[in-house]
Amino acid sequence: LTVQEKISAPVNVNQKILLGLNVSNAIDRSHTPTAAAAENTRILFVEDEDSVRTFGTRALKKKGYDVIGCNSAENALEYIERDSGFNLLVTDMVMPGISGAELTKIIKEKLPDIKVILASGYSEEIVRQELDNFDDFDFITKPYSLGDLTAKVFDVLNKE
Repeated sequence: LTVQEKISAPVNVNQKILLGLNVSNAIDRSHTPTAAAAENTRILFVEDEDSVRTFGTRALKKKGYDVIGCNSAENALEYIERDSGFNLLVTDMVMPGISGAELTKIIKEKLPDIKVILASGYSEEIVRQELDNFDDFDFITKPYSLGDLTAKVFDVLNKE
């Protein structure tokens, strides 16, 4: 009796993983907005983890979007006070100080038309409960690849 067992690594050896982000496919070229659409789209990207914020903002900027990266909800609120011309808020849910859920509520009061993407390692149902079943947001599960991020942003900005 011979048993053959194939052992595989959890990640393809050609993939690069950095702090839970798959950076080997950093930019998904199939989700590229037109130059005019991208340059007129302003994104507020809120993430307390430096590496995730850096890679996320770079990926979105490479797509042509105007992106402001913030390291905290408080920092994001400072930007909103000075400039309310944002089309999209992408925020982590779990941050020190003001949470992503609280930030979303505050910003939606000030900018009711802003689109929102919440990022969390928790399930979408848990996030919805934290937002008191507030439904005016989209969700992306962490960890996400940068291709997933750019695709989600493209989809959210282009849905009616």
